Amino acid sequence: MSALASPRVGSAKTLNEIMFQRIAVTLKQIEQWNLPTRPTKATDTRSKDFGDISVELDAIDPNRLRNLVQETIEQHLPAQRFEALKAAEESERDLPSCNRLPPTARCAK
Repeated sequence: MSALASPRVGSAKTLNEIMFQRIAVTLKQIEQWNLPTRPTKATDTRSKDFGDISVELDAIDPNRLRNLVQETIEQHLPAQRFEALKAAEESERDLPSCNRLPPTARCAK
């Protein structure tokens, strides 16, 4: 199962490329993770490219799926900028949050 790339999206000034990549429910994962399969419904018009078997995404452990998505996103980010972003996010966690206070309380800004 190959990755599918969409056309470029954006204006002449800000040209961005969006890529869609299958990272879950691959044949390799179905075999290695022993995911439950079922026959593909021939009557489902969406299933023309599914093949003979179908697997629900829900069959993958949520933590495994979350890690898979995170790793895939991170491999496309510039390492130095990503590390700076993670550090900023960590420092923001230490700041008091006005959202955690009761509606009648006032937050010092």
